[in-house]
Amino acid sequence: MKLSKKDILWIIVLVVALVSYGMVLLPLINKIEKPEQADAILQIITTLIGGVLSGLVAYFIASLELKNYKKEQILEKKESEILDKRNNLERIKRLLIEVEDNNSTCQELIISKENLNSAVTVIRLSVSDFFWKLNSNKIDVNIDLLIELNMYYKNIFIIQTTDMGNIDLKFINSFMEKQVEVISLLNQELVKAEQEISERNSD
Repeated sequence: MKLSKKDILWIIVLVVALVSYGMVLLPLINKIEKPEQADAILQIITTLIGGVLSGLVAYFIASLELKNYKKEQILEKKESEILDKRNNLERIKRLLIEVEDNNSTCQELIISKENLNSAVTVIRLSVSDFFWKLNSNKIDVNIDLLIELNMYYKNIFIIQTTDMGNIDLKFINSFMEKQVEVISLLNQELVKAEQEISERNSD
C-alpha cells in the first residue's frame, strides 16, 4: 500500500524519538554504579518505550484501516449512484417506448378509419399516467405542453365514449404532434442520462 506524506512523517518522528531516547538513556546507564539499579531502570524505561511504540503502531494500523474504510465507502457510494442512474435510464427508455407505441397507434387509427371501434381502444397511455411517469423520473416538461396533451387526450376520450363512429381525427393529429414533442424531450433526457453515467464511470 502506498504511504501518504502524513504516514511517512509519523515514521520519521518515531525513528527520531527512538534515537533520541537511546542517546539520552545510554549516558544515564553508564553513570549508575550498581548493575541491579541499571537493570531496573532499563526495564522500566524499556516498558515505557514499548508501550509508546505499541500505541503508535496501533494508531498507525488504525489510520490505515480507516483510510481503507473511507475508500470502500466512496466506492460503494459511486456504485450506488451509477446504479440509480442506470435504473433511471431504463425507466426513461421504457417510457419512450410507451409513447412511441402510443404514437404509432394514433397513426394506425388515422389510416384505418373504417376500423375505429377496435383501433381507438388501443390508445392506452393516459396523459395523467404519463405525467406521473415524467415526474417520477424527474423530467421537467413545459407546462403548456402538458396542458395541451391533457386537453387533446380528453377530447379523444370524450368523442370515443359518446360517438365511436364520428371521431374527429383532428384531435388525433394534434395529439400526435404533441407526442412527437414528448418523444424529442425523452430522447434528450436519454442522452443526458447516458452522459451522466459515462462521466460518473470516468471519475
